[in-house]
Amino acid sequence: RAASASASALLSLCWGLLTFGACEGSTRLSASRYFPRTLRSLIADFGPALAVGSVSALSTSAFATRLAADVPRLAVGASTSLGRPWLVPLWSLPPRWRLLAA
Repeated sequence: RAASASASALLSLCWGLLTFGACEGSTRLSASRYFPRTLRSLIADFGPALAVGSVSALSTSAFATRLAADVPRLAVGASTSLGRPWLVPLWSLPPRWRLLAA
C-alpha cells in the first residue's frame, strides 16, 4: 500500500513537471530561431494551453492506465456550487446583451 502511494506521488510529480516543461518550452520558443516568426508566435501564444491539454489527455490515456500507480483526479461537477451551469446560454439573452458580450 505504501509503495502504491509513493508511486502515485511520483507519477503525479512527473505529470506536473512534464506540464511545466512543456509550457516553459513552448513559451521560450518565441525567442529561438528554429521556426518562422509567425509559427513561433503562434506556438508561444497557444503552447501552454496545448501543453496542459495534451498532458491531461496523456494522463488519462491507455498508456497511463498501464502504469501501476493510480493518480488521484479532481472531481468536477456539471454545475457550480450555486446550482448554475458552467456555460451561459447566450442565445437566451436579449439581443443587446449578446452584442455587448461579443
